[in-house]
Amino acid sequence: MSLDLDGFLSPEILGYIEDNKRTYASWFALIYAVNKIAQSRLLSLKVDGADMRGIYAAGLYGRGLTNFQGAILLAERCHQSGARTLLRNCFEDIFYLGAVQSAEDYYEKFVRADEVGRGRLARALLNRPESRDHLDPAHIELLEEFLAKTGSDDRKASPINVAQAARDAGLDRIYDIYLSRLVQRVFSRIRDLAVAAY
Repeated sequence: MSLDLDGFLSPEILGYIEDNKRTYASWFALIYAVNKIAQSRLLSLKVDGADMRGIYAAGLYGRGLTNFQGAILLAERCHQSGARTLLRNCFEDIFYLGAVQSAEDYYEKFVRADEVGRGRLARALLNRPESRDHLDPAHIELLEEFLAKTGSDDRKASPINVAQAARDAGLDRIYDIYLSRLVQRVFSRIRDLAVAAY
């Protein structure tokens, strides 16, 4: 297995990982320390099964931490574009978590967004002959029941917006400074695609 044939999955990448960790030792030490604190907080979370706000907050925290750890793994391997993508996702999770914590009922926006997404998918499956032809009658009945139960007003509903979540969480300055720059850097230019490819 070689880097040319296997890319980042090649065992040869181990040498690059060690060089990268050595070159940026102080940064990796800081990142590992932050991760250790964040991981210990995750393990200490206690959520009441009836507390939907707590469930959403814990889920967002866990997903954000997973994205952070994934970004570290990719950064170790010099995979900049992948690390930036996961880091951007981590920031988004932070903004959503902050928004959920900002108001008692904010999590309901996530519930509604999920219903809207599932409603749009159900409607698409039922309304397109090429999709509907592959459904058996029992599945068609389930989809129709779901749409009847959730209503049809989802066509005007908008998805949860990360910029709005950041504002709702009081983190709009962090959004403006960090996330907007990360979004610009994640394959925003043709040159970035060329750099990522090599």
